[in-house]
Amino acid sequence: MSTRLRRIGFLGHSHLAVVSAVAAAEKTRDWGTEVLCLDWQASGCRDPVARLEEPDLPSYAARQGSRLRWSQSLAELPSCELVFLAWDVPTNEAGLSDLSGIRAALDEVLPRMAKQASLIVMSQVPPGFTRSLDFPRDRLFYQVETLIFGEALARALSPERLILGSADKAQDLPSSYQGFLDQWPCPQWRMNYESAELSKTAINAYLAATLTVTNTLANFCEALGADWSDMRPALQSDRRIGPYAYLDPGLGLAGGNLKRDLVTLCQLGAEQGLSSRAMAVALRENQARYHWVLDRLRACGVFDKPLRLGIWGLTYKPNTASLKDAPSLAILKALPDQVSVLVFDPLWPQIEQEVLQVRSVEAVLSPGAASEGVDLLLILTPWAAFRMHAGGAGRTDGSGPKVVIDPHGIWPDAGKNQEGQVWQLGQGRERWET
Repeated sequence: MSTRLRRIGFLGHSHLAVVSAVAAAEKTRDWGTEVLCLDWQASGCRDPVARLEEPDLPSYAARQGSRLRWSQSLAELPSCELVFLAWDVPTNEAGLSDLSGIRAALDEVLPRMAKQASLIVMSQVPPGFTRSLDFPRDRLFYQVETLIFGEALARALSPERLILGSADKAQDLPSSYQGFLDQWPCPQWRMNYESAELSKTAINAYLAATLTVTNTLANFCEALGADWSDMRPALQSDRRIGPYAYLDPGLGLAGGNLKRDLVTLCQLGAEQGLSSRAMAVALRENQARYHWVLDRLRACGVFDKPLRLGIWGLTYKPNTASLKDAPSLAILKALPDQVSVLVFDPLWPQIEQEVLQVRSVEAVLSPGAASEGVDLLLILTPWAAFRMHAGGAGRTDGSGPKVVIDPHGIWPDAGKNQEGQVWQLGQGRERWET
């Protein structure tokens, strides 16, 4: 019979911590378990759900009532029977993880935990980190997180699998932790700490490798007159590749996480005397992908004459306000001063200051306002709502953009201007002239 927990703690008000806390509260509703999301360094004690762009998250959080609480008091930590470390681990421009913050947090946490409480690390850490902690091995675990912005709650409630690291994979988990995990009816994979930590890194390495190959093949399509949109479903029908493979060309690795793990593997390879050339190639091939956009802007004369440029989307992906390694910032920085730039991003108020530090732009209130009367339109973030706007944005009266540079395949053929051109990744169309 499952041990019914009285209180669970999640450390940090990070995206991972907040979503995981909401999912934990939902899964333990019948137990009446209290779930505490604790960050003693947070500025203000506001509900952190409000700043996250996740479908259904506010409604799921609200239905938990008083059982789900946001706190800044470490005094509440000793009553937690399970403590999940979901602290953000930032990276620098090179992709190296800064572990100083998470280690400082643990210095505060470990002395305050109850004697029988278990500590579960969920933060993205390099292999060897969990074992390095000064904490009883029979109550110390690593659990691979499943966070994908925009799908985070759905994946937290219904993960594909649970990957769990412990000192001894054959040893039973504490009944409190096992009973909690059993609320998720999915496979549980047990392994040692290093295997679980490396599994998370390996998943991202495979994704990065797939993206690198996809982008390379998209370049071949453009040069040879092939059409990647026709090829993709045929490739996905091969079960060795599969329907969920990352086969959408893009502007490289952004957001920090995939880059972080490639950098980690390169670093581990150097330390262990192992080849990591495949990871280094993926890093090198992805770091300059935004030049695909710059090359097409150059062909349009953007660097030679004053033009009016519209941009849809600046964040590195939909459903997040993060600009970490976003191609948009590199593109804005490279544009000449004579180009006037109109931008629309659904999360503009949250990203305004960071964008304006790179370049002065005019923010507008709708996609239409950023696409009418401009010489060129860039679609840099594939927000789902942009597809609807793209369908009616082409104008035969000439008010729509003359050229659309669309790396994500948002702009439909039906939306093209009669006199305009659309350039998409992997489309071997005849090169246009301006």
